[in-house]
Amino acid sequence: MSTPTNPPPASGSVPPGPPTDLTVDTGIYAWFRRHQKKLLYTAGLFTLLTFSVTGPMLAMFDGMFGATQSMPTLQVGGERVKMQPEDYQFGEQLARNPFAFNSVLPVVGSGDGGSSELADSLAILRRVAIEVGIDVSMQEVDRAIEVVRAESNLQSPAQLALQRGMASLAQYRNLMREAMRIGTFLRVSTLALDASDARVLAKALEDREKVTMRVATFDEKAFEESLKTTSPVDDAGLRTWLDGKNQSEKTMLQVFDSNHVALRIGAVLLDAFDPAQWQEDALKDFAIGDELLKKTYEQEKAIRFKGEKDGEWQPFEDEATKTAVTRLLQADQVMTFLLGKLRESLNDEMKAENDELRKSNDEFFQAQNNVTIAKQKVEQKPDDAAAKEELRNAEEVLPNKEAAKKAAEEAAKAKRSAFDFKAKFTALTDGKAGFVHKEFTDKRNAEKLKDLDAGDLGLGQWPNAVMGTFLRDVGALSNMPGRTTKAVILYQLADVEIQPLKPWDQLKPLLEGAYYTELAKKEAEAKKTAFEAALLRLAKAKMPEKVAELEGKRGADVQKKVSDWEAKVTADIAAAEQVLQKAKEGTEGRRAWQQQLDALRAELAGKEAKQQAFDTEVGKEIEAAIAKAAKQHYGAVMAEAAAEAGFTVAEFGPFARDLSRRPRFDKAFDPTVVYVWSNHGDLEVGDATDLVNDQTNRRWHVAACLDEAPLVAADLTRREFESLRSSFGFSFADQQAFGAFQQAFTMDALKARYRYESSVGQQEVPAPADAKGGAGSK
Repeated sequence: MSTPTNPPPASGSVPPGPPTDLTVDTGIYAWFRRHQKKLLYTAGLFTLLTFSVTGPMLAMFDGMFGATQSMPTLQVGGERVKMQPEDYQFGEQLARNPFAFNSVLPVVGSGDGGSSELADSLAILRRVAIEVGIDVSMQEVDRAIEVVRAESNLQSPAQLALQRGMASLAQYRNLMREAMRIGTFLRVSTLALDASDARVLAKALEDREKVTMRVATFDEKAFEESLKTTSPVDDAGLRTWLDGKNQSEKTMLQVFDSNHVALRIGAVLLDAFDPAQWQEDALKDFAIGDELLKKTYEQEKAIRFKGEKDGEWQPFEDEATKTAVTRLLQADQVMTFLLGKLRESLNDEMKAENDELRKSNDEFFQAQNNVTIAKQKVEQKPDDAAAKEELRNAEEVLPNKEAAKKAAEEAAKAKRSAFDFKAKFTALTDGKAGFVHKEFTDKRNAEKLKDLDAGDLGLGQWPNAVMGTFLRDVGALSNMPGRTTKAVILYQLADVEIQPLKPWDQLKPLLEGAYYTELAKKEAEAKKTAFEAALLRLAKAKMPEKVAELEGKRGADVQKKVSDWEAKVTADIAAAEQVLQKAKEGTEGRRAWQQQLDALRAELAGKEAKQQAFDTEVGKEIEAAIAKAAKQHYGAVMAEAAAEAGFTVAEFGPFARDLSRRPRFDKAFDPTVVYVWSNHGDLEVGDATDLVNDQTNRRWHVAACLDEAPLVAADLTRREFESLRSSFGFSFADQQAFGAFQQAFTMDALKARYRYESSVGQQEVPAPADAKGGAGSK
C-alpha cells in the first residue's frame, strides 16, 4: 500500500484555498523554479570570468596610468637583474621565524641591523639563487617536512606547521621551499672553502707568536725548608717566640685549645626514665609526629642505632627503634622543662644583682655618651669656656661609673657561682625515676669531655661535648639539654680556664711551621728590597742621558707648580676681598668669608713650605718616570742584580704566548713558566714586570721579554692540531662554513659582492684616482 504524495489534511486543519501568485507551480516564481539550474550555472560562470579578468585588467590600467615601483638591482653572472617584491616578502617571513627552518637553512649573520637586515639579506639570497638556476620541487619539500615531523614526534605535517608558527600547512610548504632554495645556494657557495690540513695548520699558526723570557726568582718556600737545617730552634726558643705574639696573632696561629671546664651535671638515664610520671606537666600536650621521629632518627642513628656491619643501621620501621626515639624526645622535652624551672630559680635569686648590673651599665654608657657630646662641642668651639667645663665634669664622672659597673659585674658573678644547682635539680626531680646528679672537678677540654662514662659518671659518650666548653661564667647553666648515648643532661659550669694553650705535642708542629715561615718571609722582604734597588741602580747606569734629561726638568716643573698655585691663591684672595667689601657687618656670611680670606693669606705666606712640598711631589714623579724607563734595561742587568741580592736567573722559552691554553699546562711546565706565561705572556720585547708574587708557590719574580718570533709548525702539539680539526664534534670544514655563514652573507657583504644598487636616492660610485693620487669627481 503506497503512501499518497499529498495526504489529506488532518482533522481540524485549514483546507487549501485557490492558487495565488506565490505558489510554486504557478505564479510569478514558477519560471525561475523551472530554469533554476541554468540560472545558477550562468551566474557561476559570470563570477569566475569576472574574477579572472579583473586582476589583469586592473594591472593593465595601473601600468597605463599608474606609477611603476622601481626595485633594487643586482649584478649576477655578468648581468644586472632586478629584485622582485616576493623576494622581500619571503625574506621577511623567513627572518621572522628562522628557527622553524634551521634544518634546511643555515643561520646567517644579521649584521648590525638585526632582523630587518637579515630579511633583506635573505631576499637578496633568494633572488641570486633563482638567477643561478636553483629550484626545489614540492616532492623534496614534503620529504624534508616529513623528516622534521618524524624527529618532532608529531602526528601530521599540519600539526608541525602550527607548532612552527605557521597559519597553515600550505604556508609552511611554500616557506620551506624558499628556505631550501636559499639553503642549497648557501651550502653550494661554501663548498669551495679550503678545509685541508694545510689550511688547518695555517689557521693554527695565524697571528700567534712565541717569546723568550729571562726571569729572576726568589723561592721563599724553598728557603724556608733550608732554614730548618741551617737555623734549628729548640722548644725554649719556640716558647719565647710565642710569648712575643699578641692575642690576635696567637689566635691566627690556632694555638688555643677549647676552654677547659669542670661541670655539675643533672641527668636522666634513658633506660630508667618513666614518661608516665611527667604527663601532668612537662609532657602535657606534647605530641610526636612521624616527621619529627624520622628527623631525630637520622640525627641520632650514627651513635644509637648502628647495625652489625659498618654502614648499616637498625631500620627506622622497627618498633623498637621508634620506641627508643620516642623515649629520647620525651626525655629531651622533660629536661627542657626542668632547665626553664632552673633558670627561673636562678633569675629570682639574682634579681637584685641583675637590676643593679643593668642600672650601672645604663649609667656608664650614659656617662660615655656625655663625654662624647662634650668633646664634639669643644671641637666645634675650641674657645668656649662653658664647653670645656662641661667636658671636664663629664670626664670626672666617667671613672666612678665604670668602677660601679665593674663592681656590679663582680657581684652578679659571685651570686651566679653560688647557685646550688644540685639542690635545685634534686628538688625538681624528687620521686621521679632515672634522675641522677654527677660532677667532676678536673677541668677538661672538648675532646676529654666527650667521655662521660669514665670514672663513676656512667653517662655514656657525649658527641657534642664542645657545647659544654662554650660557657665562660662560673655558675652559668647550659643553653639547652645535651644528649649522650645513655642519658639526656643539664649542666652548670663549676670552674673554667679560658683559652688555654693546646698540649705541647699538638702545639709544637704549629709553632715550628709558623716560626720558619716568618723567618723566610723576613728574609724575602730583605732580598726583595735589595734586588729592586740593584735593578734600578744598574738600569740607571745604562741610560745616563735619560736620567739627566728627566732630573733636569725638576726645577722648571717645581717653579711652574709654584707659579700656578700662587696665581690661583692670589685670585681667590682678590675675589674674597671683593665680596667682603659688599658684605654687611656682623652677618654670618661676612664672618665665613673673613675666615676664608685669613686662611688664603696664611696659605700664601707659607710659600716656602709649599715650594718644598711641590719639590717633593715633582721628585716622586721623576722617580716614577725613571723607574718606568729603567724597565727597558732590566733584561740586561738582571743577572748582575740577582747576584747581589740572592735571586736566581734563568731563561725560559721560546714558548707560545698563549701557552697557558694547553691542556694540563700547569702540570707539564715549571711553576715559574706557569706563573709568568699565565700572567705576563703578553710582554713585548724589551718590556719587564715589576717585582711580582706567585702566592701559590711563594715565589717572587721579575720577568723580561728578550725575543719574539712567529709560531711555526714545530711549535704545535699534535693535540692542538687535532683539536682545531675537530672541536666539540664539529669538523674544521663545519667551522669554516659556520664562519662564512656569519660573515660572508651579511647585508654589507652581499651588497659589495653583487654590486647592489638601491632604487631610492642617488647611487654613489667611487671614481678612479687620478695620476697624482687624488680622487676624481663623482
